[in-house]
Amino acid sequence: MVTEQNRRARYSSELDSTRAARAPLVEGPSISRAAFSLVFGHFFNRVYSYVSRRIEDRATCERVVREVLVMNLDLLVEGGDERQAAGRLMASSDRLIQQETAGRHTALELP
Repeated sequence: MVTEQNRRARYSSELDSTRAARAPLVEGPSISRAAFSLVFGHFFNRVYSYVSRRIEDRATCERVVREVLVMNLDLLVEGGDERQAAGRLMASSDRLIQQETAGRHTALELP
């Protein structure tokens, strides 16, 4: 007869093996979802307002913001000096904005 305790123990071991199979290959600092959400929201607002003042097209602006945040996810996870993080995010934004602008001008110059 399978008791409730045995069933829970078996489920727990199955869950642990599933988690281990899905574990990232590189171990790094962990951050709670709530903390990540808070940090992501803070930097998202900063980057979005910075980029939206430089790019009028909303779809392009959103694409640049998404790429900047994805390229710099380590900043959001690791934390650290906020001023340094903001500087790196703005520099990434500037590079992508420059690429978008150059790409748009190149497309306009083609016959």
